[in-house]
Amino acid sequence: MTPIMASTLAKTDINPSSTSTLSTASTILLIGPIAIQGEPARGGYEAANRRTSDALIKRGYKVVSLAYRKEGSTKILGYILGLIHVIRIIIGSRRQEDKIYVHLTALYKQFVYVEWLLLHFSHWAGLPFIYDLRAGSVFTHYYSRSIVYRTIFKKLVSQSDLLLCEGEEFKECLLNIGSITPHHFPNFVDSNTNSTTYKSPKGIIKLVYFGRINREKGVIKAIETCFYINSLNLRCDLSLVGNYEKDFLLEINELTSYLELSDHVSIIDSLPKNSLLALLKKQHFFIFPTTHIGEGHSNALTEAMSIGLVPICSNNGFNASVVKSAGVILDECACAEDYGDAILSIVRSGQWSELSQQAISRVSRHFLEGPVIDRLVSFYSSIAHKTV
Repeated sequence: MTPIMASTLAKTDINPSSTSTLSTASTILLIGPIAIQGEPARGGYEAANRRTSDALIKRGYKVVSLAYRKEGSTKILGYILGLIHVIRIIIGSRRQEDKIYVHLTALYKQFVYVEWLLLHFSHWAGLPFIYDLRAGSVFTHYYSRSIVYRTIFKKLVSQSDLLLCEGEEFKECLLNIGSITPHHFPNFVDSNTNSTTYKSPKGIIKLVYFGRINREKGVIKAIETCFYINSLNLRCDLSLVGNYEKDFLLEINELTSYLELSDHVSIIDSLPKNSLLALLKKQHFFIFPTTHIGEGHSNALTEAMSIGLVPICSNNGFNASVVKSAGVILDECACAEDYGDAILSIVRSGQWSELSQQAISRVSRHFLEGPVIDRLVSFYSSIAHKTV
């Protein structure tokens, strides 16, 4: 083992006591935004990569978490130092006896040129390169940026050894631009955590959204939906859980005060997992009117469905393919009344319990850690023979 590799492995989240049960891979170099072990994630990318890392370690893989950006420096300098560090690790892996994979979570935009560079460094070092397309903005950038950008992106998706995509919707699009065969690698939860004592809506209709609390995630529309249902002389409460900017919090408080919803809308800072689960088990609907341009497969959406919450979502990102018949998907421009009517239709028809069970079942079949990581392992195995 080279000195660079040895010193890096000692400082990362590898479980030194575990012995890999998978002969096809010894170490995964996981590159991208990754939440620090034991600390709250600052977004979906960090949360998803942390889960992937932890799940692979549990299965006996060694995982080296390599962030693009070095903390403690200015933004630009941090990215430069982070890139240099990643390249040194790839080069230092060249003479390793164990099988090493480079698994890069794509950031697109200006990063696509760096990602193309890392692909070539990986191939020079003889390491299989996995290009993991997360979020929903892949083709927004592809069609809105320069011909040089499109050329580089095409090279990335055609020259990688393994191509992963977060949403089923992207498979055909990728094949149409000449990619290698893409494989679906969705976000996942570690287990279904639904409560056996969970009750359908009676008296108070309880809505919840958790994640980043901002305009793009549809928070204002969620508040307006709560107002609409209450205006029909029905009791509806909304819980908003997550991080927020102070200016946006002031706007929310002004709106809830104006709509006389102060007793109906709760704003809660990010919660530890157990506290969040306890709160979610008291809710009925996960309301998600997101218009975020980079929306992909929301971690919160899958977690809510695993609890048995019925999702009421916009047709944005990969919401439609995640939810399917387990909830309601509305047009991205649907108004608060549309969301309210969808919720009331479910309550009045008595469909809530059936949809709740469908949500739980859908997560069990498609988005649990075990099956998803097993598939990822099989994808790794399929390129184990590749060296450049």
